[in-house]
This record gives sequence, structure tokens and C-alpha cells, in this order.
Amino acid sequence: MKILLIENSFSGAHGSFQKFLSEIEHALEKLGHRVFRAGDVQDVAAVYKQQEPNFSLGIGKYKSLINGKLICDVYEIPHYQWIVDNPLKMPQYSSENFTPIFIDREFVELYEPKPKHFLWFPLGIAGDENNYNKSRERGIVFAGQVKNLNSLQAEIRRSNQHKLIEKFLSDLLQNLDDSFIVRYKSFLLNNEIVDLEEFFRLTNSYLRCFKRLNVLKKIRQWPLILAGNIAEESLLRKPNVIHLGDVPYSDLHKLFSKYTHVLHISPNFSACVHDRILRGLVAGCQVIAEENSVLRAIFGDELIYFRYKNFDEQSFEIGKGNRGLRTTAKILERFEWKNILTAVIDDYRKRVDNVE
Repeated sequence: MKILLIENSFSGAHGSFQKFLSEIEHALEKLGHRVFRAGDVQDVAAVYKQQEPNFSLGIGKYKSLINGKLICDVYEIPHYQWIVDNPLKMPQYSSENFTPIFIDREFVELYEPKPKHFLWFPLGIAGDENNYNKSRERGIVFAGQVKNLNSLQAEIRRSNQHKLIEKFLSDLLQNLDDSFIVRYKSFLLNNEIVDLEEFFRLTNSYLRCFKRLNVLKKIRQWPLILAGNIAEESLLRKPNVIHLGDVPYSDLHKLFSKYTHVLHISPNFSACVHDRILRGLVAGCQVIAEENSVLRAIFGDELIYFRYKNFDEQSFEIGKGNRGLRTTAKILERFEWKNILTAVIDDYRKRVDNVE
């Protein structure tokens, strides 16, 4: 089978998308498929015309349009696109040839028009980086951005919609374990929002920052290793904090492998297996994550769960995570790229058979 991987300028956090695409390319080749890569629209069109791939695949923002028309529609070639962030941040398309792959089960609720066909898969893992036996330092690694809360508050106050934004946030900030997406949809049904883009951007950014600070400031007894852009000075002044600055995504495995724990604080995704969780487990760490029904159903007691309403860092010491390494490895096998991509290819074959 011939498959085109479409690259674009949206490279993800510190090169993460390029790493994902390289892993996908390697997995497809090991499965016996011929893989092409193209970036700009002209190169994509050239591969479509000259190689006639069975389908194409991309991650992030789909930018391959010709005169406003999806290039997969122009050439009538099926395309699968991983929607790796809240759909309100992404261009949303409706086409028989365009299949979104959501990393969060709730994303479909924000996708308009709602797709007739979609898949749910997290971003996978290579399956060849397991590291369970290395001795490591006691510490919790958090890889992610933390903005400045005061700056976000000032931006909200400058908005003409600040009263609605504050109304939405006031209740949600008291119930941080609730789903942002569910609350957002409910609020929109009962309130008239003039500028949806601004409303989402400000509420989403503020809540994400507030949640991360809420957890990170409560960790006092553990060494806390922060990898990413941290704009909140109060966090950097904590005596237990080690700030590494931006770390390339390709170097995270090495960083995770150095410490005992990896912390995942979701970016307002409540029904998702985030790649930080998977890659923390691959590195042999105990992974700390917000409890949700999806994670509990998949991982059981292999993760250390927390809730905002009763957050307690003492539970990390007891830690149930990675009690059975064979169990963890078996779970992770499900999320290896080769298995996820086989499922995508099976979906493609079923759709082609139905059309024919």
C-alpha cells in the first residue's frame, strides 16, 4: 500500500510532530507499506498525481487546500487527520474524503459540522524505547507550558466579554475535576457569545494555567523538575523546583528515564490518553495523572491518580503505578504505532470496500 504523510509548519511542542511523523513513517515501512512525505501544497499535489497513494495522513492543522478546496477532495484520495488539540483551535472540515482522528473522546462534541465518520486514537509510541530497569533519582517531571496567571487575568479584563468569561470561569474554578468541554457546551446553550474564538481562547488558557499552578504549587516535598516555558515567576521561586527550560521532544525519553515520576496535568482534555502518559510509562516512570473514566478503564491501577478537590502529594510516595511491569508492557503494546496504524488501514479498507 502507498501512503502519503503530509507535513506542515505546525510542528507541535518543541518538534513533537516531527518525531511523531518519523515514528509513523518507520512503523508503516516495517508493516511493508511504501511511504511518501510532502509538506507544501505543490509537493502534496505532485505526490497525489505521480504516485497515486491509497490514502494520506497528517497531524495537527490541515493546511492542504487549493483555492479553498481540500486537496484530498480535488484528487479524490481519502485523508486521515489526527486532531491533537481542542477542535476549536483547528480548522474544521466536512468531507467524505476527510476523516478526523480525535485524541479525546469529547472532541467530537465541538467539531462542526459533526463528522459522519471519525476515529479515536491517541498519538502512539514507537515500542522500542522501553526502559524499566535503570536506577533513577527521586523526582517528579512535568513537561509543559505554564503561562502567567496575572497576565491572563488582565487580558480577560480588557475583553468586552469579560463578564461572561468570568461567569463561566467562576463556577468551573470551584469544580476543577469537571470536564471543560461538557461545561463549555452547556454554557453556550444558555448564553449568547458574540466572539466565540476569543471566549474559548481566554477561558481555555486561563483554566489550563490555573489547574497547572493549582497542582504544581502543592508539590512541596518532592523535587519538581519543570521542562518547558514557565512564565509564572512564583513557581520558579519554589525551593524544590528545578527549571530546565524548553526541552526538545526527542529528548524527553532521556529526561523521564532519569527520574522516578512523570506528572501529567491535562490541557482541558478529560477523555484522553495523552502522549505524556504513554511516554512516561515507556520510560519506566510511575505516572501521575488526573483521574478520568478513560484512563481508569484502560490502565486500572497502573497509574497514580489525583483529583483536584483532594490533591495529596503523599500518595505519590506509596504509588501503585507500574506494580506489574508485564501488565504495563501489555497495555502499552496496544498503543504502539504499528497497532494503531493497522487499525487505521483496516478502517480505510472497510470504507473502500463499502464504496465499491
